Amino acid sequence: MQTRAGWRFLQRDDWRQCFLSYILLTLWCIPLFLKSDMYGILDWDWFTSYFYAVRESVIGYGQFPGYNPWMSLGSPLWANPQIGPVSYLTPFVLVLGPVTGLKWGLWFGYLLSFEGGRALGRHLFRTKEAAIIAGLLFALNGALAAHLVMGHFCFAAYPLSAWLILFFLNMHDDPKASLYAGLTAGLMVHIGLHYYVVYIFLFCAMLAAYQTLKTKKWWVTLQFSGLFLLCFFFVASIRLFPILSVMSDFPRSISLPYALNLDILWRMFLIPAVGPAQTWLTLPYQGQLFRVSGCEFYAFAGYITLLLSLFSLRKGIKFFHVGAGLSFLLTLGNTAFWLPSSWLSHIPPFRSMWVFTRWRVLLLACLALCAAHAIDILLQEREEASSLRWWKIAVWLAPLELIVLLMPGWYQHVLTTHFPNVSRTSLKLPQTKHMLSKRRMLYRKGGLPTYYALFRENIGVVGGYEPLFGYGPTRSIRWYTEHPSYKGEYTVDGKRPVQPTYWSPNHIQFSGLPAGHFLLINLNPGKGWQRNGEPIFTKLKSFALRRHFAVKIPASGKIDLRYRPPGLTSGLWVTMLCGLIGLLLWLRQRKQGTEPTPSA
Repeated sequence: MQTRAGWRFLQRDDWRQCFLSYILLTLWCIPLFLKSDMYGILDWDWFTSYFYAVRESVIGYGQFPGYNPWMSLGSPLWANPQIGPVSYLTPFVLVLGPVTGLKWGLWFGYLLSFEGGRALGRHLFRTKEAAIIAGLLFALNGALAAHLVMGHFCFAAYPLSAWLILFFLNMHDDPKASLYAGLTAGLMVHIGLHYYVVYIFLFCAMLAAYQTLKTKKWWVTLQFSGLFLLCFFFVASIRLFPILSVMSDFPRSISLPYALNLDILWRMFLIPAVGPAQTWLTLPYQGQLFRVSGCEFYAFAGYITLLLSLFSLRKGIKFFHVGAGLSFLLTLGNTAFWLPSSWLSHIPPFRSMWVFTRWRVLLLACLALCAAHAIDILLQEREEASSLRWWKIAVWLAPLELIVLLMPGWYQHVLTTHFPNVSRTSLKLPQTKHMLSKRRMLYRKGGLPTYYALFRENIGVVGGYEPLFGYGPTRSIRWYTEHPSYKGEYTVDGKRPVQPTYWSPNHIQFSGLPAGHFLLINLNPGKGWQRNGEPIFTKLKSFALRRHFAVKIPASGKIDLRYRPPGLTSGLWVTMLCGLIGLLLWLRQRKQGTEPTPSA
Protein backbone atom coordinates (compact mmCIF):
# COMPACT_ATOMS: atom_id res chain seq x y z
CA MET A 1 0.00 0.00 0.00
CA GLN A 2 1.31 3.42 -0.92
CA THR A 3 0.29 5.46 2.11
CA ARG A 4 2.50 8.39 1.12
CA ALA A 5 0.32 9.05 -1.95
CA GLY A 6 -3.08 8.61 -0.38
CA TRP A 7 -3.41 12.18 0.88
CA ARG A 8 -2.44 14.04 -2.26
CA PHE A 9 -5.41 15.64 -3.95
CA LEU A 10 -3.94 16.20 -7.42
CA GLN A 11 -0.47 15.23 -8.56
CA ARG A 12 1.43 16.69 -11.49
CA ASP A 13 1.86 13.41 -13.30
CA ASP A 14 -1.83 12.59 -13.70
CA TRP A 15 -3.59 15.89 -14.33
CA ARG A 16 -4.29 14.97 -17.97
CA GLN A 17 -6.04 11.75 -16.99
CA CYS A 18 -7.98 13.58 -14.28
CA PHE A 19 -9.10 16.18 -16.79
CA LEU A 20 -10.22 13.43 -19.17
CA SER A 21 -12.14 11.82 -16.29
CA TYR A 22 -13.90 15.12 -15.57
CA ILE A 23 -14.89 15.30 -19.24
CA LEU A 24 -16.33 11.77 -19.16
CA LEU A 25 -18.32 12.45 -15.99
CA THR A 26 -19.62 15.71 -17.44
CA LEU A 27 -20.74 13.89 -20.59
CA TRP A 28 -22.49 11.37 -18.34
CA CYS A 29 -24.49 14.21 -16.78
CA ILE A 30 -25.36 15.90 -20.10
CA PRO A 31 -28.96 14.49 -20.22
CA LEU A 32 -29.75 16.43 -17.04
CA PHE A 33 -28.89 19.73 -18.69
CA LEU A 34 -30.61 18.95 -21.99
CA LYS A 35 -33.94 18.88 -20.16
CA SER A 36 -35.11 22.27 -18.94
CA ASP A 37 -36.93 20.80 -15.95
CA MET A 38 -37.21 17.44 -14.22
CA TYR A 39 -40.93 17.55 -13.41
CA GLY A 40 -42.77 14.29 -13.43
CA ILE A 41 -39.65 12.10 -13.08
CA LEU A 42 -40.73 10.22 -9.98
CA ASP A 43 -38.89 11.45 -6.88
CA TRP A 44 -37.24 14.41 -8.58
CA ASP A 45 -40.49 16.22 -7.80
CA TRP A 46 -40.45 15.33 -4.13
CA PHE A 47 -36.81 16.25 -3.50
CA THR A 48 -37.19 19.41 -5.56
CA SER A 49 -40.08 20.47 -3.35
CA TYR A 50 -37.97 19.71 -0.26
CA PHE A 51 -35.12 21.94 -1.42
CA TYR A 52 -37.60 24.60 -2.52
CA ALA A 53 -38.84 24.70 1.07
CA VAL A 54 -35.25 24.96 2.35
CA ARG A 55 -34.50 27.80 -0.05
CA GLU A 56 -37.73 29.63 0.73
CA SER A 57 -37.09 29.36 4.48
CA VAL A 58 -33.50 30.61 4.26
CA ILE A 59 -33.78 33.27 1.54
CA GLY A 60 -37.47 34.16 1.57
CA TYR A 61 -37.90 34.38 5.35
CA GLY A 62 -34.33 34.46 6.66
CA GLN A 63 -35.08 31.61 9.03
CA PHE A 64 -33.54 28.38 10.16
CA PRO A 65 -34.80 25.57 7.85
CA GLY A 66 -36.63 23.72 10.58
CA TYR A 67 -40.13 23.06 9.27
CA ASN A 68 -41.87 22.66 5.92
CA PRO A 69 -45.37 24.19 6.12
CA TRP A 70 -45.96 23.88 2.38
CA MET A 71 -47.67 20.58 2.64
CA SER A 72 -50.93 20.02 4.40
CA LEU A 73 -50.02 18.84 7.91
CA GLY A 74 -46.42 20.01 7.52
CA SER A 75 -43.16 18.10 7.59
CA PRO A 76 -39.74 18.50 9.24
CA LEU A 77 -36.89 19.95 7.21
CA TRP A 78 -33.97 19.87 9.62
CA ALA A 79 -34.98 16.56 11.22
CA ASN A 80 -35.86 14.74 7.99
CA PRO A 81 -33.84 11.50 8.02
CA GLN A 82 -33.81 11.14 4.24
CA ILE A 83 -31.95 14.32 3.43
CA GLY A 84 -30.85 17.46 5.24
CA PRO A 85 -30.39 21.17 4.56
CA VAL A 86 -26.60 21.06 5.20
CA SER A 87 -25.22 19.44 2.07
CA TYR A 88 -22.95 20.13 -0.89
CA LEU A 89 -26.24 20.37 -2.82
CA THR A 90 -27.52 23.32 -0.78
CA PRO A 91 -25.19 26.09 -2.09
CA PHE A 92 -26.17 25.21 -5.66
CA VAL A 93 -29.87 25.27 -4.70
CA LEU A 94 -29.61 28.61 -2.88
CA VAL A 95 -27.85 30.28 -5.80
CA LEU A 96 -29.44 28.59 -8.83
CA GLY A 97 -32.83 27.46 -7.54
CA PRO A 98 -34.03 23.96 -6.70
CA VAL A 99 -34.17 22.44 -10.20
CA THR A 100 -31.00 23.83 -11.78
CA GLY A 101 -29.21 23.70 -8.45
CA LEU A 102 -29.86 19.99 -7.98
CA LYS A 103 -28.57 19.28 -11.49
CA TRP A 104 -25.29 21.08 -10.84
CA GLY A 105 -25.12 19.56 -7.37
CA LEU A 106 -25.46 16.09 -8.85
CA TRP A 107 -22.66 16.85 -11.32
CA PHE A 108 -20.45 18.09 -8.48
CA GLY A 109 -21.27 14.93 -6.52
CA TYR A 110 -19.94 12.81 -9.39
CA LEU A 111 -16.67 14.75 -9.37
CA LEU A 112 -16.46 14.40 -5.59
CA SER A 113 -17.03 10.64 -5.89
CA PHE A 114 -14.28 10.40 -8.50
CA GLU A 115 -11.77 12.30 -6.37
CA GLY A 116 -12.61 10.19 -3.33
CA GLY A 117 -12.22 6.95 -5.26
CA ARG A 118 -8.99 8.21 -6.83
CA ALA A 119 -7.51 9.22 -3.46
CA LEU A 120 -8.43 5.79 -2.11
CA GLY A 121 -6.82 4.20 -5.17
CA ARG A 122 -3.60 6.18 -4.64
CA HIS A 123 -3.48 4.70 -1.16
CA LEU A 124 -4.18 1.11 -2.19
CA PHE A 125 -2.42 0.71 -5.54
CA ARG A 126 1.01 1.45 -7.00
CA THR A 127 0.04 2.65 -10.47
CA LYS A 128 -1.67 5.97 -11.08
CA GLU A 129 -3.82 4.41 -13.83
CA ALA A 130 -5.35 2.00 -11.32
CA ALA A 131 -6.18 4.94 -9.04
CA ILE A 132 -7.82 6.86 -11.90
CA ILE A 133 -9.95 3.88 -12.94
CA ALA A 134 -10.86 3.23 -9.29
CA GLY A 135 -12.21 6.78 -9.10
CA LEU A 136 -14.18 6.49 -12.33
CA LEU A 137 -15.71 3.10 -11.54
CA PHE A 138 -16.52 4.26 -8.01
CA ALA A 139 -18.33 7.33 -9.37
CA LEU A 140 -20.10 5.46 -12.20
CA ASN A 141 -21.82 3.09 -9.78
CA GLY A 142 -24.62 1.43 -11.77
CA ALA A 143 -26.78 0.80 -8.71
CA LEU A 144 -26.40 4.42 -7.61
CA ALA A 145 -27.18 5.68 -11.12
CA ALA A 146 -30.43 3.67 -11.08
CA HIS A 147 -31.52 5.77 -8.09
CA LEU A 148 -30.10 9.15 -9.09
CA VAL A 149 -31.81 9.07 -12.48
CA MET A 150 -35.10 9.04 -10.56
CA GLY A 151 -34.04 11.84 -8.22
CA HIS A 152 -33.23 9.78 -5.12
CA PHE A 153 -31.06 12.43 -3.50
CA CYS A 154 -31.19 10.47 -0.26
CA PHE A 155 -28.02 8.83 -1.69
CA ALA A 156 -26.25 12.19 -1.78
CA ALA A 157 -23.79 11.12 0.95
CA TYR A 158 -22.29 8.45 -1.31
CA PRO A 159 -19.45 10.70 -2.64
CA LEU A 160 -17.98 10.97 0.88
CA SER A 161 -17.85 7.23 1.53
CA ALA A 162 -14.54 6.68 -0.30
CA TRP A 163 -12.94 9.43 1.77
CA LEU A 164 -14.25 7.81 4.97
CA ILE A 165 -12.74 4.43 4.00
CA LEU A 166 -9.42 6.14 3.23
CA PHE A 167 -9.28 7.79 6.65
CA PHE A 168 -10.03 4.50 8.38
CA LEU A 169 -7.26 2.79 6.41
CA ASN A 170 -4.86 5.44 7.75
CA MET A 171 -6.02 5.05 11.35
CA HIS A 172 -2.67 3.61 12.49
CA ASP A 173 -0.44 5.83 10.35
CA ASP A 174 -1.76 9.38 10.62
CA PRO A 175 -2.68 10.96 13.98
CA LYS A 176 -5.15 13.29 12.22
CA ALA A 177 -7.03 10.47 10.49
CA SER A 178 -9.50 10.23 13.39
CA LEU A 179 -10.40 13.91 13.05
CA TYR A 180 -10.85 13.65 9.29
CA ALA A 181 -12.94 10.49 9.66
CA GLY A 182 -15.16 12.04 12.35
CA LEU A 183 -15.70 15.18 10.27
CA THR A 184 -16.57 13.13 7.17
CA ALA A 185 -18.97 10.83 9.03
CA GLY A 186 -20.65 13.82 10.66
CA LEU A 187 -21.14 15.53 7.30
CA MET A 188 -22.67 12.33 5.93
CA VAL A 189 -25.28 12.40 8.71
CA HIS A 190 -26.08 16.02 7.84
CA ILE A 191 -26.56 15.08 4.19
CA GLY A 192 -28.89 12.22 5.13
CA LEU A 193 -29.02 9.30 7.53
CA HIS A 194 -29.84 6.89 4.75
CA TYR A 195 -29.52 3.12 4.92
CA TYR A 196 -26.37 3.31 2.80
CA VAL A 197 -24.78 5.68 5.31
CA VAL A 198 -25.42 3.16 8.08
CA TYR A 199 -23.87 0.43 5.91
CA ILE A 200 -20.70 2.37 5.19
CA PHE A 201 -20.35 3.06 8.92
CA LEU A 202 -20.65 -0.68 9.63
CA PHE A 203 -18.19 -1.42 6.83
CA CYS A 204 -15.61 1.00 8.27
CA ALA A 205 -16.11 -0.40 11.78
CA MET A 206 -15.37 -3.92 10.51
CA LEU A 207 -12.37 -2.55 8.61
CA ALA A 208 -11.04 -0.95 11.81
CA ALA A 209 -11.52 -4.20 13.73
CA TYR A 210 -9.68 -6.16 11.03
CA GLN A 211 -6.73 -3.76 11.00
CA THR A 212 -6.49 -3.85 14.77
CA LEU A 213 -6.46 -7.64 14.89
CA LYS A 214 -3.81 -7.65 12.16
CA THR A 215 -1.47 -5.04 13.67
CA LYS A 216 -2.21 -5.57 17.39
CA LYS A 217 -2.14 -1.79 17.88
CA TRP A 218 -4.85 -1.79 20.51
CA TRP A 219 -3.96 1.51 22.15
CA VAL A 220 -3.76 3.35 18.81
CA THR A 221 -7.18 1.98 17.87
CA LEU A 222 -8.61 3.11 21.20
CA GLN A 223 -7.22 6.61 20.69
CA PHE A 224 -8.55 6.71 17.13
CA SER A 225 -12.01 5.57 18.24
CA GLY A 226 -12.22 8.15 21.02
CA LEU A 227 -11.16 11.07 18.83
CA PHE A 228 -13.35 9.85 15.97
CA LEU A 229 -16.46 9.72 18.17
CA LEU A 230 -15.61 13.08 19.72
CA CYS A 231 -15.32 14.76 16.32
CA PHE A 232 -18.33 12.87 14.95
CA PHE A 233 -20.71 13.95 17.73
CA PHE A 234 -19.33 17.49 17.62
CA VAL A 235 -20.35 17.74 13.97
CA ALA A 236 -23.42 15.48 13.80
CA SER A 237 -25.28 15.86 17.12
CA ILE A 238 -27.34 18.89 16.13
CA ARG A 239 -28.80 16.83 13.30
CA LEU A 240 -28.56 13.29 14.65
CA PHE A 241 -30.63 13.92 17.78
CA PRO A 242 -33.53 15.58 15.89
CA ILE A 243 -33.48 12.71 13.37
CA LEU A 244 -33.73 10.10 16.12
CA SER A 245 -36.57 12.03 17.76
CA VAL A 246 -38.55 12.21 14.53
CA MET A 247 -37.92 8.56 13.72
CA SER A 248 -39.29 7.58 17.12
CA ASP A 249 -42.50 9.46 16.28
CA PHE A 250 -42.76 8.19 12.72
CA PRO A 251 -41.42 4.64 12.61
CA ARG A 252 -40.80 3.42 9.09
CA SER A 253 -41.06 -0.32 8.62
CA ILE A 254 -42.47 -2.53 5.94
CA SER A 255 -41.17 -6.02 6.53
CA LEU A 256 -41.58 -7.96 3.29
CA PRO A 257 -40.16 -11.48 3.02
CA TYR A 258 -38.55 -11.92 -0.37
CA ALA A 259 -35.88 -13.92 -2.15
CA LEU A 260 -34.21 -13.20 -5.48
CA ASN A 261 -34.31 -15.94 -8.10
CA LEU A 262 -31.79 -16.53 -10.88
CA ASP A 263 -33.84 -14.54 -13.38
CA ILE A 264 -33.78 -11.42 -11.21
CA LEU A 265 -30.07 -11.86 -10.42
CA TRP A 266 -29.35 -12.13 -14.14
CA ARG A 267 -31.22 -8.92 -14.87
CA MET A 268 -29.65 -7.16 -11.87
CA PHE A 269 -26.02 -7.72 -12.74
CA LEU A 270 -25.89 -8.54 -16.45
CA ILE A 271 -28.50 -6.30 -18.10
CA PRO A 272 -27.33 -2.68 -18.47
CA ALA A 273 -30.25 -0.47 -17.44
CA VAL A 274 -31.13 2.46 -15.19
CA GLY A 275 -34.37 4.17 -14.28
CA PRO A 276 -37.71 2.56 -13.49
CA ALA A 277 -38.82 -0.58 -15.23
CA GLN A 278 -41.71 -2.97 -15.12
CA THR A 279 -42.60 -4.55 -11.80
CA TRP A 280 -39.98 -7.09 -10.78
CA LEU A 281 -41.58 -8.34 -7.58
CA THR A 282 -45.17 -8.38 -6.32
CA LEU A 283 -45.31 -9.06 -2.60
CA PRO A 284 -48.30 -9.27 -0.23
CA TYR A 285 -48.41 -6.65 2.50
CA GLN A 286 -51.31 -5.97 4.91
CA GLY A 287 -53.83 -7.54 2.56
CA GLN A 288 -52.59 -5.63 -0.48
CA LEU A 289 -50.04 -6.28 -3.20
CA PHE A 290 -46.84 -4.29 -2.94
CA ARG A 291 -45.08 -3.82 -6.27
CA VAL A 292 -41.33 -3.33 -6.48
CA SER A 293 -39.83 -2.05 -9.74
CA GLY A 294 -36.46 -2.79 -11.24
CA CYS A 295 -35.00 0.52 -10.08
CA GLU A 296 -34.61 -1.06 -6.64
CA PHE A 297 -32.52 -3.92 -8.03
CA TYR A 298 -30.42 -2.62 -10.94
CA ALA A 299 -26.75 -3.32 -10.17
CA PHE A 300 -24.89 -3.31 -13.47
CA ALA A 301 -21.16 -3.03 -12.81
CA GLY A 302 -20.00 -3.75 -16.37
CA TYR A 303 -18.81 -6.97 -17.94
CA ILE A 304 -15.17 -5.86 -17.98
CA THR A 305 -15.40 -4.82 -14.33
CA LEU A 306 -16.77 -8.22 -13.34
CA LEU A 307 -14.01 -10.05 -15.24
CA LEU A 308 -11.33 -7.83 -13.72
CA SER A 309 -12.79 -8.39 -10.25
CA LEU A 310 -12.46 -12.16 -10.67
CA PHE A 311 -8.92 -11.75 -12.01
CA SER A 312 -7.93 -9.68 -8.97
CA LEU A 313 -8.43 -12.73 -6.72
CA ARG A 314 -5.20 -14.25 -8.04
CA LYS A 315 -3.21 -12.07 -5.62
CA GLY A 316 -5.27 -13.01 -2.60
CA ILE A 317 -8.39 -11.72 -0.87
CA LYS A 318 -8.42 -8.06 0.18
CA PHE A 319 -10.92 -6.17 2.32
CA PHE A 320 -12.85 -5.01 -0.76
CA HIS A 321 -13.31 -8.63 -1.89
CA VAL A 322 -14.81 -9.46 1.50
CA GLY A 323 -17.03 -6.37 1.30
CA ALA A 324 -18.30 -7.38 -2.13
CA GLY A 325 -19.07 -10.93 -0.98
CA LEU A 326 -20.92 -9.88 2.17
CA SER A 327 -22.88 -7.20 0.31
CA PHE A 328 -23.94 -9.74 -2.30
CA LEU A 329 -25.20 -12.15 0.38
CA LEU A 330 -27.10 -9.35 2.12
CA THR A 331 -28.83 -8.44 -1.15
CA LEU A 332 -30.14 -11.93 -1.91
CA GLY A 333 -33.17 -11.80 0.40
CA ASN A 334 -34.35 -12.63 3.89
CA THR A 335 -36.37 -15.83 3.65
CA ALA A 336 -33.66 -18.47 4.22
CA PHE A 337 -31.97 -18.89 7.60
CA TRP A 338 -28.49 -18.89 6.00
CA LEU A 339 -28.97 -15.42 4.51
CA PRO A 340 -27.47 -12.61 6.66
CA SER A 341 -30.47 -10.38 5.95
CA SER A 342 -32.75 -12.87 7.70
CA TRP A 343 -30.84 -12.17 10.92
CA LEU A 344 -30.60 -8.44 10.25
CA SER A 345 -34.36 -8.13 9.76
CA HIS A 346 -34.95 -8.99 13.43
CA ILE A 347 -33.29 -5.72 14.50
CA PRO A 348 -35.98 -2.96 14.59
CA PRO A 349 -34.17 -0.33 12.45
CA PHE A 350 -33.65 -2.92 9.72
CA ARG A 351 -37.24 -4.17 9.41
CA SER A 352 -37.63 -2.89 5.88
CA MET A 353 -36.97 -4.49 2.54
CA TRP A 354 -35.18 -1.32 1.41
CA VAL A 355 -32.50 -2.28 3.92
CA PHE A 356 -31.56 -5.25 1.77
CA THR A 357 -31.79 -3.73 -1.70
CA ARG A 358 -29.45 -0.84 -0.73
CA TRP A 359 -26.53 -3.20 -0.08
CA ARG A 360 -25.96 -3.47 -3.82
CA VAL A 361 -24.66 0.13 -3.86
CA LEU A 362 -21.86 -0.90 -1.49
CA LEU A 363 -21.37 -4.08 -3.53
CA LEU A 364 -20.61 -2.14 -6.71
CA ALA A 365 -18.35 0.27 -4.82
CA CYS A 366 -16.30 -2.72 -3.66
CA LEU A 367 -16.27 -4.19 -7.18
CA ALA A 368 -14.81 -0.90 -8.44
CA LEU A 369 -11.85 -1.38 -6.10
CA CYS A 370 -11.55 -5.04 -7.10
CA ALA A 371 -11.33 -4.10 -10.78
CA ALA A 372 -8.79 -1.35 -10.07
CA HIS A 373 -6.74 -3.87 -8.10
CA ALA A 374 -6.67 -6.17 -11.14
CA ILE A 375 -5.53 -3.26 -13.33
CA ASP A 376 -2.77 -2.51 -10.86
CA ILE A 377 -1.61 -6.15 -11.03
CA LEU A 378 -1.64 -6.19 -14.85
CA LEU A 379 0.30 -2.95 -15.20
CA GLN A 380 2.91 -3.96 -12.63
CA GLU A 381 3.48 -7.30 -14.34
CA ARG A 382 4.03 -5.51 -17.67
CA GLU A 383 6.10 -2.67 -16.29
CA GLU A 384 9.09 -3.51 -18.50
CA ALA A 385 7.11 -4.71 -21.52
CA SER A 386 7.02 -2.74 -24.75
CA SER A 387 3.23 -3.05 -24.83
CA LEU A 388 2.79 -1.22 -21.51
CA ARG A 389 1.54 1.91 -23.25
CA TRP A 390 -1.27 0.00 -24.96
CA TRP A 391 -2.23 -1.65 -21.69
CA LYS A 392 -2.51 1.78 -20.07
CA ILE A 393 -4.92 2.78 -22.82
CA ALA A 394 -6.88 -0.48 -22.63
CA VAL A 395 -7.69 -0.05 -18.93
CA TRP A 396 -10.02 2.82 -19.90
CA LEU A 397 -12.35 0.31 -21.52
CA ALA A 398 -13.94 -0.51 -18.14
CA PRO A 399 -15.39 2.97 -17.41
CA LEU A 400 -16.09 3.61 -21.09
CA GLU A 401 -18.15 0.43 -21.24
CA LEU A 402 -20.29 1.63 -18.34
CA ILE A 403 -20.92 5.00 -19.96
CA VAL A 404 -21.72 3.52 -23.38
CA LEU A 405 -24.08 0.84 -22.06
CA LEU A 406 -25.87 2.84 -19.36
CA MET A 407 -26.11 6.20 -21.14
CA PRO A 408 -29.00 5.18 -23.47
CA GLY A 409 -31.22 4.24 -20.52
CA TRP A 410 -30.27 7.40 -18.61
CA TYR A 411 -30.81 9.54 -21.71
CA GLN A 412 -34.13 7.93 -22.62
CA HIS A 413 -35.61 8.11 -19.14
CA VAL A 414 -34.71 11.75 -18.56
CA LEU A 415 -35.46 13.22 -21.98
CA THR A 416 -38.59 11.27 -22.86
CA THR A 417 -40.42 12.15 -19.64
CA HIS A 418 -42.58 15.20 -20.26
CA PHE A 419 -44.96 16.94 -17.92
CA PRO A 420 -47.98 18.38 -19.75
CA ASN A 421 -49.25 21.88 -19.23
CA VAL A 422 -51.74 21.92 -16.41
CA SER A 423 -54.28 24.39 -15.14
CA ARG A 424 -57.05 24.56 -12.60
CA THR A 425 -59.54 23.94 -15.38
CA SER A 426 -57.78 20.82 -16.66
CA LEU A 427 -57.63 19.47 -13.13
CA LYS A 428 -61.29 20.37 -12.50
CA LEU A 429 -60.46 22.68 -9.62
CA PRO A 430 -62.32 25.89 -8.78
CA GLN A 431 -60.74 29.09 -10.06
CA THR A 432 -60.91 30.82 -6.68
CA LYS A 433 -58.65 30.06 -3.73
CA HIS A 434 -60.23 28.08 -0.95
CA MET A 435 -59.32 25.43 1.61
CA LEU A 436 -57.91 23.09 -0.97
CA SER A 437 -56.39 20.70 1.54
CA LYS A 438 -59.90 19.53 2.42
CA ARG A 439 -59.76 17.47 -0.73
CA ARG A 440 -57.21 15.14 -2.21
CA MET A 441 -56.53 14.12 -5.77
CA LEU A 442 -54.16 11.99 -7.79
CA TYR A 443 -52.90 13.27 -11.11
CA ARG A 444 -51.68 11.34 -14.17
CA LYS A 445 -52.72 7.94 -15.40
CA GLY A 446 -52.25 5.08 -13.01
CA GLY A 447 -52.79 7.24 -9.95
CA LEU A 448 -49.14 8.31 -9.69
CA PRO A 449 -48.77 11.54 -7.71
CA THR A 450 -46.94 14.58 -9.00
CA TYR A 451 -45.64 17.05 -6.48
CA TYR A 452 -43.43 19.95 -7.39
CA ALA A 453 -44.85 20.66 -10.83
CA LEU A 454 -48.18 21.60 -9.24
CA PHE A 455 -46.36 23.63 -6.61
CA ARG A 456 -44.66 25.58 -9.36
CA GLU A 457 -47.95 26.24 -11.12
CA ASN A 458 -49.57 27.16 -7.78
CA ILE A 459 -52.51 24.96 -8.66
CA GLY A 460 -53.62 22.75 -5.86
CA VAL A 461 -53.33 19.69 -3.72
CA VAL A 462 -51.76 16.39 -4.63
CA GLY A 463 -52.01 13.27 -2.54
CA GLY A 464 -48.87 11.20 -2.44
CA TYR A 465 -46.30 9.67 -0.17
CA GLU A 466 -43.38 11.23 1.59
CA PRO A 467 -40.42 8.88 2.12
CA LEU A 468 -40.07 9.97 5.74
CA PHE A 469 -43.35 8.37 6.76
CA GLY A 470 -43.05 4.94 5.21
CA TYR A 471 -44.92 3.13 2.47
CA GLY A 472 -47.87 1.54 4.22
CA PRO A 473 -51.25 1.97 2.49
CA THR A 474 -52.58 4.26 5.24
CA ARG A 475 -49.58 5.89 6.88
CA SER A 476 -48.00 6.95 3.63
CA ILE A 477 -50.70 9.33 2.44
CA ARG A 478 -49.55 12.94 2.81
CA TRP A 479 -51.28 15.98 1.38
CA TYR A 480 -49.31 18.49 -0.65
CA THR A 481 -50.56 22.01 -1.05
CA GLU A 482 -50.18 25.00 -3.32
CA HIS A 483 -46.76 26.55 -2.99
CA PRO A 484 -45.43 29.03 -2.00
CA SER A 485 -48.56 31.08 -1.22
CA TYR A 486 -50.05 28.40 1.03
CA LYS A 487 -49.85 29.30 4.73
CA GLY A 488 -52.06 26.70 6.35
CA GLU A 489 -55.68 26.66 7.47
CA TYR A 490 -56.86 27.98 10.82
CA THR A 491 -60.37 27.94 12.27
CA VAL A 492 -62.01 28.71 15.59
CA ASP A 493 -63.68 25.51 16.81
CA GLY A 494 -63.36 24.15 13.28
CA LYS A 495 -65.99 26.58 11.95
CA ARG A 496 -64.87 30.19 11.51
CA PRO A 497 -61.71 30.68 9.42
CA VAL A 498 -59.10 33.06 10.85
CA GLN A 499 -55.73 34.28 9.62
CA PRO A 500 -52.52 34.75 11.62
CA THR A 501 -51.28 38.26 12.32
CA TYR A 502 -47.74 37.04 11.63
CA TRP A 503 -46.70 33.98 9.68
CA SER A 504 -43.39 32.35 8.82
CA PRO A 505 -42.39 28.69 8.45
CA ASN A 506 -41.28 28.38 12.09
CA HIS A 507 -43.32 31.10 13.81
CA ILE A 508 -47.08 31.83 13.80
CA GLN A 509 -48.85 34.55 15.84
CA PHE A 510 -52.56 35.21 16.40
CA SER A 511 -54.37 38.01 18.18
CA GLY A 512 -57.98 39.04 18.73
CA LEU A 513 -59.24 35.47 19.08
CA PRO A 514 -62.31 34.70 21.23
CA ALA A 515 -61.18 33.52 24.66
CA GLY A 516 -62.17 30.06 25.85
CA HIS A 517 -62.54 28.61 22.37
CA PHE A 518 -60.13 26.36 20.45
CA LEU A 519 -57.92 27.27 17.53
CA LEU A 520 -57.69 24.37 15.07
CA ILE A 521 -54.59 24.23 12.88
CA ASN A 522 -54.08 21.79 10.03
CA LEU A 523 -50.50 20.97 11.02
CA ASN A 524 -49.31 17.56 12.08
CA PRO A 525 -48.45 18.23 15.74
CA GLY A 526 -45.22 16.33 16.25
CA LYS A 527 -43.04 17.36 19.17
CA GLY A 528 -41.53 20.48 17.70
CA TRP A 529 -44.30 23.04 18.09
CA GLN A 530 -44.15 25.13 21.25
CA ARG A 531 -46.49 27.64 22.83
CA ASN A 532 -44.80 30.30 24.94
CA GLY A 533 -41.68 28.13 25.07
CA GLU A 534 -43.50 25.02 26.28
CA PRO A 535 -44.04 21.96 24.06
CA ILE A 536 -47.65 21.57 23.00
CA PHE A 537 -47.39 17.83 22.53
CA THR A 538 -44.92 15.54 24.23
CA LYS A 539 -46.52 12.11 24.02
CA LEU A 540 -48.82 11.40 21.14
CA LYS A 541 -49.31 8.25 19.13
CA SER A 542 -49.97 7.97 15.41
CA PHE A 543 -48.54 11.40 14.57
CA ALA A 544 -48.61 10.59 10.88
CA LEU A 545 -52.36 10.00 10.95
CA ARG A 546 -53.42 13.22 12.66
CA ARG A 547 -54.89 15.89 10.42
CA HIS A 548 -54.83 18.88 12.78
CA PHE A 549 -54.23 19.95 16.34
CA ALA A 550 -56.12 22.29 18.67
CA VAL A 551 -54.87 25.00 21.02
CA LYS A 552 -57.09 26.56 23.68
CA ILE A 553 -57.37 30.33 23.29
CA PRO A 554 -56.36 32.22 26.49
CA ALA A 555 -58.09 35.26 27.94
CA SER A 556 -55.73 37.60 26.07
CA GLY A 557 -56.89 36.16 22.75
CA LYS A 558 -53.24 35.89 21.67
CA ILE A 559 -51.40 32.74 20.65
CA ASP A 560 -47.69 32.56 19.84
CA LEU A 561 -46.51 29.30 18.25
CA ARG A 562 -42.89 28.52 17.44
CA TYR A 563 -41.26 25.46 15.97
CA ARG A 564 -37.99 24.07 17.25
CA PRO A 565 -36.79 20.74 15.85
CA PRO A 566 -37.23 18.12 18.58
CA GLY A 567 -33.90 16.98 19.95
CA LEU A 568 -32.07 20.09 18.73
CA THR A 569 -31.41 21.38 22.25
CA SER A 570 -29.92 18.06 23.33
CA GLY A 571 -27.82 18.02 20.19
CA LEU A 572 -26.51 21.52 20.93
CA TRP A 573 -25.50 20.50 24.45
CA VAL A 574 -23.64 17.44 23.15
CA THR A 575 -21.93 19.57 20.49
CA MET A 576 -20.75 22.10 23.08
CA LEU A 577 -19.56 19.33 25.41
CA CYS A 578 -17.58 17.64 22.63
CA GLY A 579 -16.14 20.99 21.59
CA LEU A 580 -15.03 21.73 25.15
CA ILE A 581 -13.39 18.32 25.52
CA GLY A 582 -11.68 18.76 22.17
CA LEU A 583 -10.39 22.20 23.18
CA LEU A 584 -8.97 20.83 26.46
CA LEU A 585 -7.25 17.98 24.63
CA TRP A 586 -5.76 20.41 22.13
CA LEU A 587 -4.47 22.72 24.89
CA ARG A 588 -2.97 19.74 26.71
CA GLN A 589 -1.23 18.53 23.57
CA ARG A 590 0.05 22.02 22.81
CA LYS A 591 1.41 22.39 26.34
CA GLN A 592 3.21 19.06 26.12
CA GLY A 593 4.70 20.08 22.77
CA THR A 594 6.17 23.33 24.19
CA GLU A 595 7.64 21.82 27.37
CA PRO A 596 11.45 21.58 27.22
CA THR A 597 12.85 18.07 27.16
CA PRO A 598 15.06 17.18 30.15
CA SER A 599 18.79 17.25 29.44
CA ALA A 600 20.79 14.08 29.65
